[in-house]
Amino acid sequence: MERKAPTPIPAAMLPALLALFVLVWMLVRAPAHDYSDSEKRPLAAFPRITATGLLDGSVMAGIDTWMQDRFPFRSLLVGLNTAWRLASGEHDNGRVYFGDQDHLFLYENEFLRSPADDRRLRLAQANLTEFERFCLETLPAALPDARRSVIIVPPAAAVLPELVPAGAPLLDSRAWTERFTAPLEGSDIHILPALAVLTAAPDGGPADLVTRSRRYFASDHHWTSHGAFVTARAWLGSLGLDGLELANFAEIDISTKFRGSLEARAQRPGWPGETLTLLNPTAAAIAAGLEPDPDRLELRDPDGALLGSGLYDYGQLGGSDEYLVYLGGNPPVTVIDTGSPTGRSLLLVKDSFANAIVPFLLSSFERITLVDARHGSAAVRDALEQSRPSDVLVLYSLSQLLTDETLHQLNPR
Repeated sequence: MERKAPTPIPAAMLPALLALFVLVWMLVRAPAHDYSDSEKRPLAAFPRITATGLLDGSVMAGIDTWMQDRFPFRSLLVGLNTAWRLASGEHDNGRVYFGDQDHLFLYENEFLRSPADDRRLRLAQANLTEFERFCLETLPAALPDARRSVIIVPPAAAVLPELVPAGAPLLDSRAWTERFTAPLEGSDIHILPALAVLTAAPDGGPADLVTRSRRYFASDHHWTSHGAFVTARAWLGSLGLDGLELANFAEIDISTKFRGSLEARAQRPGWPGETLTLLNPTAAAIAAGLEPDPDRLELRDPDGALLGSGLYDYGQLGGSDEYLVYLGGNPPVTVIDTGSPTGRSLLLVKDSFANAIVPFLLSSFERITLVDARHGSAAVRDALEQSRPSDVLVLYSLSQLLTDETLHQLNPR
């Protein structure tokens, strides 16, 4: 039987095939980077190939995400996409929402309002269980005599709703916060209503937009020193630990080109950045012994090894993530001896939001121990066994509680 000659590739397809070959070659030959400095996040890893993953489609979805993260000239293309969408009047780029007054907001959409994304919804439900177990079982068993508190920090969209694009399908922050705190009601755990605090004026009435907008960065999901200050003052006051006064602090602008994690997702062409302001104790407050000097304190690990000098790592300024100026990052366990003779000590179980609040807790506690469960259960276990604090504060952002894939490490197995 005579064999047919292979059908030749149409000439019109040759440029597309060549472009595909070049793209694949660039993906394969590109240096293996696991973290994006411009986007301030880990890049997706190539998925593990399993029979189950092939059947349920998760392997192909993982490969698609991996290719998107490793795509050549990704930052340039993201910036061009943002510029096009802004010019077209759209309110998001699939990664962030473009709000008024240059504010960006987390792209927290219908995955928590609809069970369409089963994996993420299951993660949120699992984290609810882990958080409840930690607060009601792990903590009381390890530290039965410590006074325990919880602060869940709302996302900026909940504090600045006027700046959020109309129709943006954001999650119901109030409802989800209540789901995390409802199991704690009736226990001896003190829960600070952080949303009410961050939307209130110093006189107790509602804060105006200008005041509230200073409490969150425009280009980052974190709160500013102002947001951390009002929360610290409210929490300390609710425990009867008064004395934190704004008059003892002065504003210091340390960067005028701050570009946060949300700006990294937006890549707005030509955006100049924003001002990063610290609230530092005045010289008079330090001299009077009202506040410790944060620049003279040392950060150490549980064994006493020096992690850093001063609460602010000014060497991070000008880098890819200037929010790291607060404590220099997130080690597993950090111990700070404040020099404040209060007889009280604090164990702070936290995510990165807590880094900005620590400077305002110095005068209330002799020792502050910070533990970040994202580094593993061993860090949590050791901190619970060794710190022996008078107070424990569990401080997480709501966004972290819903999306953290390591929250189970709060409960050492």
